[in-house]
Amino acid sequence: MKIFHRIVLLVFSLSVFNITAQNFKFADVTKKELASVADDVFPEADAAILNRAVLFKYGRALYFSERIKIYKKEGFEYSNFETNFDNIKFLEAHIYNLEDGEIVRAEVSKKNIFKEMNDGLKKTKFAFPNVKEGSILELFYKVENIGMMYLYTQAFIPTKKLKIVIQNPGRSRLNVSENPMGKVFLNRTENSYEIQYSGKDIPAIRKEKYVQNINNYRGKLLIERTWGNQYGEVNTWGDIAERYNNQKWFGIELKSSGNFYKKELERILGSETNNLKRAKIIYYYLQDRMTWNSYYSRGADKIRETFISKKGDAGDINLLLTSMLRKAGINANPTLVASKNRGVLLFPTFSGFNNLISAVEIDGEFYLLDASQKKASFGLINKNFMSGDGLLIYDDDSYELVPTRADTKSIATSLVEMSISPQEMIVSGKVKRRITNHFAWEFRKKYENPEGNSFEENLTNNVGFLTISNFSKKNFDDLQNPIDMSYTFEYEDNIEFMNDEIYFQPLLFFGISENVFKNEKRLFPIDYEYPFQRKYVINCKIPDGYKIKVLPQAQNISIQDNLGKLKYSISSNGSHVQISFSLEINYALIPAHYYAGLKSLYQEYFQISESKIVLSKIDN
Repeated sequence: MKIFHRIVLLVFSLSVFNITAQNFKFADVTKKELASVADDVFPEADAAILNRAVLFKYGRALYFSERIKIYKKEGFEYSNFETNFDNIKFLEAHIYNLEDGEIVRAEVSKKNIFKEMNDGLKKTKFAFPNVKEGSILELFYKVENIGMMYLYTQAFIPTKKLKIVIQNPGRSRLNVSENPMGKVFLNRTENSYEIQYSGKDIPAIRKEKYVQNINNYRGKLLIERTWGNQYGEVNTWGDIAERYNNQKWFGIELKSSGNFYKKELERILGSETNNLKRAKIIYYYLQDRMTWNSYYSRGADKIRETFISKKGDAGDINLLLTSMLRKAGINANPTLVASKNRGVLLFPTFSGFNNLISAVEIDGEFYLLDASQKKASFGLINKNFMSGDGLLIYDDDSYELVPTRADTKSIATSLVEMSISPQEMIVSGKVKRRITNHFAWEFRKKYENPEGNSFEENLTNNVGFLTISNFSKKNFDDLQNPIDMSYTFEYEDNIEFMNDEIYFQPLLFFGISENVFKNEKRLFPIDYEYPFQRKYVINCKIPDGYKIKVLPQAQNISIQDNLGKLKYSISSNGSHVQISFSLEINYALIPAHYYAGLKSLYQEYFQISESKIVLSKIDN
């Protein structure tokens, strides 16, 4: 059995959607509701969920109903519906407007429904038509054969009324708990057959910069089955590891002989004896050989067929990778990971994971590998799966929880030679740039498609009055080395001429135009995804007939506990000014209580970006 996510076509139903057995049917929309221009509890809200009701029969069906009020144009975005659910069987959607004093109700047409693929996951979407300030949107749907792991109790707009009923018709043993990282308070009642949650006036969750998955901190119910007919209790990570090892598409398949690739493995390894080099040879060989089919999975049916066909999903490719590494005598183990949209897995879970990678231990160092990703260097995994811990499973059913976040720093270094033309009011020069690790991977992914905008086009589109020419790059396809690039530039927006004096910004177009951290307080950790350093060394030739009048002050700022630092120095040497700037963040995830220090660091970055070097004419 192959485990991955598929989205099926919606079957659009015009029949009346009914979950009245749980008294979930909403009252009729009123003129007063449509005429309302603001919520009484959340007057600043652009939109609000007036009512959300969910009946979840675990393993069988989910019934969902919701009514949303749009107050302002800024709330129009909440008229776009999106779901990852499989097996949606019934869907009804209506929009209500007040026109000439009368309530007008319209159905959503099937023509509004469409599907798209995004990073290996399919999404089904539709948009409500004719949305106005004052509109009320209504949605009902049913999903069959579903064993969900979470239900949200908080949205990005306020929720006036919430009711969730979880039933257990199959009498599976369930653990249901509220997200300990969330801040939603609900009433809970239960009996042997069902659990009910209810709440009123639930505030929206606040969006903040550098939060890669806000759903980690969102109110939600976590649901996990701990018992089934085929398996015993599943309460610990050890139970989970044992259960995976007993699956034909996981542990059993991994123990297959591997004779089908034996000769090819011997050929590519040759006489190499160094384990790290051998692991890299196998990784890059398989990465080049295989074609990923854009699906994620937790295992593989037959890795022999995967190897022969040269294509498969992520689980196929990485279980094969693990098998080949083991055959070469390298300590490799399958490791389950969850995508960011799954959230951080806080409790032992079998179904919470949705992808498989390989973990290699060589000379005391761990490397996480995903050979399904064509542009990934050895030791890098997709940012979408750098979330919480992965579950590394050993053959003997023992396990290890391994961090998935990168700890290797990604570095971007730019060396700039520049000069100033007072007559033309232009700064011109040449940039040499080197990028490593995730910086390089992102660059390769972004610019591998020749049909998209080039690097030069994107840079000039993002920076006004900038012209780029003579761009070249090196090692774009050589994943074992950093990418080197160079280009020449002319920049017309960096120089001012006043009273025979020249003013220009020392960081050119490498500075920032604002401090991204504006809030007084921070609710959630700052997630950079990986540690990094950006460094600029700029050598500026002073134009003939001018001398330095003002240089900005040097700065050296560090955040406590070595979380990050900023270094800025500037000096003159005859006819040149040397500028050195470095911003370094040493951890991928920074707790919220360090926010004040981080905010101050970025404020200094902004002030440096806005500062001016002043040149004055030399008296004759």
